[in-house]
Amino acid sequence: MQGVSGSAGALGFLGLSYAMENPDTLKLIDVDGGEGCITPSEETVQDESYQPLGRPLFIYVANASYQDKSQVQDFVDFYVENSTEIAEAAQFIGLTEEQTQTAQDQLAELN
Repeated sequence: MQGVSGSAGALGFLGLSYAMENPDTLKLIDVDGGEGCITPSEETVQDESYQPLGRPLFIYVANASYQDKSQVQDFVDFYVENSTEIAEAAQFIGLTEEQTQTAQDQLAELN
């Protein structure tokens, strides 16, 4: 961030949280992924309209491990139930309430 903000005409790719914390230092750039320019924001990243630069982060767990190993189920359930707080602490954009509910519904189907 310092290299980009200290160099005239510099362009860099940073996490959105850095740009949002430094609005007087960095300028956010709209991106046109083919459907018109979209301004980066928490909402446009969550609704996947800020493409191709906004991207989700995933954890991958084998269904059998979730079903057969209580420690895996406990971890995944904790992660999903606390994803908002975890994302905030890591300065990421968390899931929406609807996305969290979808994840919880899909996990419930594995039981």
